[in-house]
Amino acid sequence: ALLVTARRVEENLQDTPLAVSVFSGDALTERQIFETTELDQVVPNLQFADNAPLAGNNSSSQVFIRGIGQTDATPAVDPGVGVYIDDVYMGRSVGGAMDFRDIANVQVVRGPQGTLFGRNTIGGAVLLTTNAPGEDAGNSLRVGVGDDGLAELFGAFDVPIADAWSARFSLGGRQRDGYVTRASDGEDLGDEEMYTGQAAVRWEASDSLELTLRADYTNEDENGSPFVFRAMNEAATFVGAARPAPAAATTRRTSGLSGTAAPMSRRARSRIAVPLWSSTGTSTTRSRSSRSPQTAVSTGRARETPTTRRC
Repeated sequence: ALLVTARRVEENLQDTPLAVSVFSGDALTERQIFETTELDQVVPNLQFADNAPLAGNNSSSQVFIRGIGQTDATPAVDPGVGVYIDDVYMGRSVGGAMDFRDIANVQVVRGPQGTLFGRNTIGGAVLLTTNAPGEDAGNSLRVGVGDDGLAELFGAFDVPIADAWSARFSLGGRQRDGYVTRASDGEDLGDEEMYTGQAAVRWEASDSLELTLRADYTNEDENGSPFVFRAMNEAATFVGAARPAPAAATTRRTSGLSGTAAPMSRRARSRIAVPLWSSTGTSTTRSRSSRSPQTAVSTGRARETPTTRRC
Protein backbone atom coordinates (compact mmCIF):
# COMPACT_ATOMS: atom_id res chain seq x y z
CA ALA A 1 0.00 0.00 0.00
CA LEU A 2 1.11 3.55 -0.70
CA LEU A 3 1.13 5.44 2.61
CA VAL A 4 0.58 9.19 2.77
CA THR A 5 0.39 11.68 5.63
CA ALA A 6 -1.38 14.57 3.90
CA ARG A 7 -4.07 14.52 6.64
CA ARG A 8 -1.53 14.47 9.51
CA VAL A 9 -2.00 10.73 9.94
CA GLU A 10 -0.42 7.81 8.10
CA GLU A 11 -2.99 6.13 5.87
CA ASN A 12 -3.43 4.35 2.57
CA LEU A 13 -3.62 6.67 -0.41
CA GLN A 14 -6.75 4.90 -1.68
CA ASP A 15 -8.51 5.70 1.60
CA THR A 16 -7.55 9.38 1.59
CA PRO A 17 -10.47 11.65 0.54
CA LEU A 18 -8.19 14.30 -0.96
CA ALA A 19 -7.01 15.38 -4.39
CA VAL A 20 -3.35 14.46 -3.78
CA SER A 21 -0.37 13.44 -5.90
CA VAL A 22 2.41 11.40 -4.26
CA PHE A 23 5.89 10.63 -5.60
CA SER A 24 8.73 8.84 -3.86
CA GLY A 25 12.29 10.08 -4.18
CA ASP A 26 13.18 7.15 -6.43
CA ALA A 27 10.19 7.82 -8.66
CA LEU A 28 11.19 11.46 -9.08
CA THR A 29 14.73 10.43 -10.04
CA GLU A 30 13.41 7.99 -12.64
CA ARG A 31 11.40 10.82 -14.20
CA GLN A 32 14.36 13.23 -14.17
CA ILE A 33 12.68 15.52 -11.61
CA PHE A 34 15.49 16.96 -9.48
CA GLU A 35 14.09 20.25 -8.14
CA THR A 36 10.83 21.75 -6.98
CA THR A 37 10.44 23.91 -10.08
CA GLU A 38 10.15 20.73 -12.18
CA LEU A 39 7.24 19.26 -10.20
CA ASP A 40 4.69 20.79 -12.55
CA GLN A 41 5.90 18.33 -15.21
CA VAL A 42 4.33 15.41 -13.32
CA VAL A 43 1.69 16.98 -11.03
CA PRO A 44 -1.62 18.12 -12.56
CA ASN A 45 -3.00 21.61 -11.78
CA LEU A 46 0.39 22.72 -10.40
CA GLN A 47 2.59 25.58 -11.58
CA PHE A 48 5.89 25.79 -9.72
CA ALA A 49 8.43 28.27 -11.09
CA ASP A 50 11.22 30.50 -9.87
CA ASN A 51 10.64 34.24 -9.53
CA ALA A 52 14.27 35.26 -9.76
CA PRO A 53 14.14 38.33 -12.07
CA LEU A 54 11.43 40.05 -10.00
CA ALA A 55 12.59 38.96 -6.54
CA GLY A 56 16.33 39.33 -7.19
CA ASN A 57 16.90 35.92 -5.58
CA ASN A 58 17.56 32.69 -7.44
CA SER A 59 15.70 30.60 -4.84
CA SER A 60 12.52 32.69 -4.84
CA SER A 61 9.46 30.78 -6.05
CA GLN A 62 5.94 31.39 -7.27
CA VAL A 63 3.54 28.47 -6.79
CA PHE A 64 0.03 28.12 -8.16
CA ILE A 65 -2.45 25.27 -7.74
CA ARG A 66 -5.67 25.41 -9.75
CA GLY A 67 -4.83 29.01 -10.65
CA ILE A 68 -4.53 30.18 -7.02
CA GLY A 69 -1.15 31.45 -5.82
CA GLN A 70 0.95 34.56 -5.32
CA THR A 71 3.53 36.29 -7.54
CA ASP A 72 4.62 38.92 -4.99
CA ALA A 73 7.84 37.77 -3.32
CA THR A 74 8.07 40.58 -0.75
CA PRO A 75 8.31 39.52 2.94
CA ALA A 76 5.02 41.26 3.78
CA VAL A 77 2.97 39.00 1.49
CA ASP A 78 1.93 35.44 2.31
CA PRO A 79 2.10 32.74 -0.39
CA GLY A 80 -1.15 31.32 -1.74
CA VAL A 81 0.24 27.77 -1.66
CA GLY A 82 1.98 26.48 1.46
CA VAL A 83 5.34 24.71 1.18
CA TYR A 84 6.35 22.45 4.07
CA ILE A 85 9.62 20.65 4.79
CA ASP A 86 9.30 17.84 7.33
CA ASP A 87 6.13 19.53 8.64
CA VAL A 88 7.89 22.90 9.00
CA TYR A 89 6.13 25.72 7.15
CA MET A 90 8.16 27.98 4.86
CA GLY A 91 6.57 31.33 5.57
CA ARG A 92 7.84 33.16 2.48
CA SER A 93 8.44 32.35 -1.16
CA VAL A 94 12.21 32.85 -0.95
CA GLY A 95 13.79 29.42 -0.58
CA GLY A 96 10.98 27.53 -2.29
CA ALA A 97 12.90 26.95 -5.52
CA MET A 98 15.34 24.27 -4.39
CA ASP A 99 16.98 21.01 -5.34
CA PHE A 100 15.72 17.70 -4.00
CA ARG A 101 18.77 16.86 -1.90
CA ASP A 102 17.85 13.90 0.33
CA ILE A 103 14.19 13.56 -0.45
CA ALA A 104 11.99 10.65 0.67
CA ASN A 105 8.72 11.70 -0.96
CA VAL A 106 6.70 14.64 -2.21
CA GLN A 107 2.97 15.08 -1.65
CA VAL A 108 1.00 17.78 -3.45
CA VAL A 109 -2.47 18.43 -2.01
CA ARG A 110 -4.85 20.45 -4.18
CA GLY A 111 -7.54 22.73 -2.82
CA PRO A 112 -7.84 24.75 0.44
CA GLN A 113 -6.17 23.03 3.41
CA GLY A 114 -6.83 25.58 6.13
CA THR A 115 -8.14 23.03 8.65
CA LEU A 116 -4.97 20.94 8.64
CA PHE A 117 -2.29 23.40 7.53
CA GLY A 118 -3.50 26.90 8.39
CA ARG A 119 -4.63 29.98 6.50
CA ASN A 120 -1.79 30.13 3.96
CA THR A 121 -2.94 27.13 1.94
CA ILE A 122 -5.80 28.60 -0.10
CA GLY A 123 -4.61 26.93 -3.28
CA GLY A 124 -3.15 23.81 -1.66
CA ALA A 125 0.04 22.54 -0.07
CA VAL A 126 3.34 21.06 -1.24
CA LEU A 127 4.73 18.65 1.37
CA LEU A 128 8.38 17.62 1.13
CA THR A 129 9.68 14.79 3.30
CA THR A 130 13.39 14.12 3.75
CA ASN A 131 14.89 10.73 4.54
CA ALA A 132 14.84 9.99 8.26
CA PRO A 133 17.62 8.22 10.15
CA GLY A 134 17.27 4.53 10.80
CA GLU A 135 14.84 3.85 7.94
CA ASP A 136 17.28 2.15 5.56
CA ALA A 137 17.39 5.11 3.17
CA GLY A 138 20.97 4.14 2.31
CA ASN A 139 24.00 6.24 1.48
CA SER A 140 24.67 8.20 -1.70
CA LEU A 141 27.26 10.47 -3.28
CA ARG A 142 26.97 12.42 -6.52
CA VAL A 143 28.89 15.08 -8.42
CA GLY A 144 27.77 17.44 -11.14
CA VAL A 145 29.39 19.65 -13.77
CA GLY A 146 28.00 22.00 -16.40
CA ASP A 147 28.51 25.11 -18.42
CA ASP A 148 29.38 28.49 -16.88
CA GLY A 149 31.86 26.71 -14.62
CA LEU A 150 29.29 24.67 -12.70
CA ALA A 151 30.69 22.33 -10.03
CA GLU A 152 28.58 20.61 -7.39
CA LEU A 153 28.94 17.82 -4.83
CA PHE A 154 26.33 16.18 -2.59
CA GLY A 155 26.38 13.28 -0.15
CA ALA A 156 23.93 11.68 2.32
CA PHE A 157 24.88 9.06 4.90
CA ASP A 158 23.26 6.98 7.63
CA VAL A 159 25.33 6.79 10.82
CA PRO A 160 24.39 4.06 13.33
CA ILE A 161 25.18 5.10 16.90
CA ALA A 162 23.61 2.51 19.21
CA ASP A 163 20.65 0.17 19.34
CA ALA A 164 18.24 2.97 20.24
CA TRP A 165 20.09 5.80 18.51
CA SER A 166 20.54 6.56 14.81
CA ALA A 167 21.59 9.60 12.78
CA ARG A 168 21.63 10.81 9.19
CA PHE A 169 23.73 13.59 7.70
CA SER A 170 23.73 15.26 4.29
CA LEU A 171 26.13 17.87 2.92
CA GLY A 172 26.30 19.62 -0.42
CA GLY A 173 27.59 22.62 -2.31
CA ARG A 174 27.42 24.29 -5.71
CA GLN A 175 29.36 27.01 -7.47
CA ARG A 176 28.61 28.52 -10.87
CA ASP A 177 29.52 31.64 -12.79
CA GLY A 178 26.82 34.06 -13.84
CA TYR A 179 25.42 34.34 -17.34
CA VAL A 180 25.01 38.14 -17.62
CA THR A 181 27.67 40.83 -17.14
CA ARG A 182 26.50 44.26 -16.05
CA ALA A 183 28.34 46.68 -18.32
CA SER A 184 28.34 49.57 -15.87
CA ASP A 185 30.54 47.85 -13.26
CA GLY A 186 31.32 44.38 -14.66
CA GLU A 187 29.27 42.60 -11.96
CA ASP A 188 28.63 38.91 -12.61
CA LEU A 189 24.84 38.42 -12.44
CA GLY A 190 23.02 35.11 -12.15
CA ASP A 191 25.91 33.39 -10.39
CA GLU A 192 25.51 30.69 -7.74
CA GLU A 193 27.45 29.89 -4.59
CA MET A 194 25.50 27.65 -2.24
CA TYR A 195 26.42 25.43 0.71
CA THR A 196 23.93 23.30 2.60
CA GLY A 197 23.88 20.76 5.38
CA GLN A 198 21.27 18.75 7.25
CA ALA A 199 21.46 16.54 10.35
CA ALA A 200 18.86 14.34 12.00
CA VAL A 201 19.18 12.26 15.17
CA ARG A 202 16.57 9.76 16.33
CA TRP A 203 16.13 8.19 19.76
CA GLU A 204 13.77 5.25 20.12
CA ALA A 205 13.12 5.43 23.85
CA SER A 206 10.51 2.65 23.78
CA ASP A 207 8.01 0.99 21.49
CA SER A 208 5.62 3.89 22.04
CA LEU A 209 8.04 6.82 22.30
CA GLU A 210 10.33 8.10 19.58
CA LEU A 211 12.11 11.47 19.47
CA THR A 212 13.70 12.99 16.34
CA LEU A 213 15.80 16.16 16.28
CA ARG A 214 16.43 17.82 12.91
CA ALA A 215 18.51 20.80 11.90
CA ASP A 216 19.37 22.21 8.49
CA TYR A 217 21.42 25.13 7.25
CA THR A 218 21.75 26.73 3.82
CA ASN A 219 23.91 29.67 2.81
CA GLU A 220 23.68 31.37 -0.57
CA ASP A 221 26.03 34.15 -1.66
CA GLU A 222 25.11 35.57 -5.04
CA ASN A 223 24.91 38.83 -6.96
CA GLY A 224 21.25 38.37 -7.83
CA SER A 225 19.45 37.47 -11.02
CA PRO A 226 19.52 39.88 -13.97
CA PHE A 227 16.47 41.87 -14.95
CA VAL A 228 16.83 43.61 -18.27
CA PHE A 229 14.57 44.98 -21.00
CA ARG A 230 13.21 42.55 -23.55
CA ALA A 231 12.08 45.24 -25.99
CA MET A 232 11.16 48.91 -26.23
CA ASN A 233 7.91 50.24 -27.65
CA GLU A 234 9.13 53.09 -29.81
CA ALA A 235 5.59 54.43 -30.26
CA ALA A 236 4.94 54.85 -26.53
CA THR A 237 4.71 58.29 -24.95
CA PHE A 238 7.92 59.52 -23.27
CA VAL A 239 9.86 56.60 -24.73
CA GLY A 240 12.98 58.72 -24.77
CA ALA A 241 12.82 59.27 -21.02
CA ALA A 242 12.31 55.54 -20.44
CA ARG A 243 15.14 54.43 -22.71
CA PRO A 244 18.06 53.07 -20.63
CA ALA A 245 21.35 54.92 -20.84
CA PRO A 246 24.23 53.12 -22.62
CA ALA A 247 26.14 52.77 -19.33
CA ALA A 248 23.29 50.71 -17.89
CA ALA A 249 23.17 48.28 -20.77
CA THR A 250 23.52 44.61 -20.01
CA THR A 251 25.50 42.03 -21.94
CA ARG A 252 24.56 38.38 -22.07
CA ARG A 253 27.79 36.43 -22.27
CA THR A 254 26.35 33.11 -23.25
CA SER A 255 25.11 34.43 -26.60
CA GLY A 256 28.35 36.17 -27.49
CA LEU A 257 26.39 39.30 -28.40
CA SER A 258 26.47 42.75 -26.85
CA GLY A 259 23.57 45.03 -26.28
CA THR A 260 20.29 44.75 -24.45
CA ALA A 261 19.34 41.16 -23.53
CA ALA A 262 16.10 39.55 -22.41
CA PRO A 263 15.87 37.79 -19.04
CA MET A 264 17.41 34.36 -19.42
CA SER A 265 16.05 31.39 -17.52
CA ARG A 266 18.48 29.27 -15.55
CA ARG A 267 16.70 26.26 -16.98
CA ALA A 268 18.40 26.89 -20.33
CA ARG A 269 21.87 26.09 -18.95
CA SER A 270 23.16 22.54 -19.18
CA ARG A 271 24.18 20.30 -16.30
CA ILE A 272 25.39 16.71 -15.98
CA ALA A 273 25.13 14.99 -12.59
CA VAL A 274 26.53 11.52 -11.99
CA PRO A 275 25.86 9.45 -8.86
CA LEU A 276 29.29 8.12 -7.89
CA TRP A 277 28.08 5.67 -5.28
CA SER A 278 24.85 4.50 -3.75
CA SER A 279 24.24 1.71 -1.29
CA THR A 280 20.62 1.26 -2.36
CA GLY A 281 20.51 1.71 -6.14
CA THR A 282 22.41 1.69 -9.42
CA SER A 283 24.30 4.60 -10.94
CA THR A 284 22.67 6.70 -13.63
CA THR A 285 23.69 9.67 -15.71
CA ARG A 286 21.37 12.59 -16.21
CA SER A 287 21.38 15.83 -18.15
CA ARG A 288 19.41 18.65 -16.73
CA SER A 289 19.20 22.34 -16.11
CA SER A 290 20.39 24.04 -12.99
CA ARG A 291 19.09 25.47 -9.97
CA SER A 292 17.26 25.94 -1.03
CA PRO A 293 15.62 24.44 2.96
CA GLN A 294 12.90 21.93 2.95
CA THR A 295 9.41 20.81 4.18
CA ALA A 296 7.47 17.65 4.50
CA VAL A 297 5.09 15.35 6.19
CA SER A 298 6.52 13.07 8.84
CA THR A 299 6.70 9.29 8.41
CA GLY A 300 5.74 9.52 4.75
CA ARG A 301 7.23 6.34 3.31
CA ALA A 302 6.08 6.51 -0.30
CA ARG A 303 8.29 3.95 -2.04
CA GLU A 304 5.90 2.37 -4.51
CA THR A 305 4.82 3.51 -7.95
CA PRO A 306 3.84 7.22 -7.92
CA THR A 307 0.12 7.68 -7.83
CA THR A 308 -2.24 10.56 -8.38
CA ARG A 309 -5.67 10.63 -6.77
CA ARG A 310 -8.19 13.18 -7.95
CA CYS A 311 -11.39 14.23 -6.23
